Amino acid sequence: MGCTGLRRPSGGSAGVGRTSAAPCHSHHAHSLNSSVPEFEHQSDEDLLERTAHEPAAFGAFYRRHVGGVLTFFRRRTDDTQLALDLTGETFARALEHADSSRGSGRSAVAWLYTIARNLLTDSYRRGQVADDARRRLSLEPMIVSDLGFERVEAAVDASRQLAAIDLAGALSADQAQAVQARVLDNQSYDQIATQLRCSPQVARQHVSRGLRNLKRRSEKQP
Repeated sequence: MGCTGLRRPSGGSAGVGRTSAAPCHSHHAHSLNSSVPEFEHQSDEDLLERTAHEPAAFGAFYRRHVGGVLTFFRRRTDDTQLALDLTGETFARALEHADSSRGSGRSAVAWLYTIARNLLTDSYRRGQVADDARRRLSLEPMIVSDLGFERVEAAVDASRQLAAIDLAGALSADQAQAVQARVLDNQSYDQIATQLRCSPQVARQHVSRGLRNLKRRSEKQP
């Protein structure tokens, strides 16, 4: 989906920045960029639950998923700066409503991508990227490093290549469904496991083996 007619928020930065891939401003920026070892191995749901009292917990959640969300928007807008604006607003909304994620009945990742999809739909409807939550939290527009930019572009290219492949013809049914869900639809392993009626560990194996098989297949082609 292209982004013709979708404008950036007023007051946004002029172009792709070259520092860190994070919304930044005082207390919130410090929380997003500070790494606390005890949080790095906690579940997404636990991180969001602790956010109200320990903002650094949200920083771990943010660092874990910012690349995926940025790639999600980059694929759908074909514009890196718009993707940055949408990503910043998505995490600002997630930060504002972290305490409601547990009662949503979905995994934390599914909850996050619901925010992302709703924001994209709303922004297209308005003809401009919404930035209400980011402004309420006094977060500056996102900027991204050269390395981060290259990783996003590489992820977008990879997903486009996958989209052009007949996954059903190249992989087993479970592997094809798992790769489609994980790489192209940004679904969590918990979501994939529910669809395939298996454990998240087995879902992860289906994705890993499917990607390896696709790589071997491409290497054999002239």
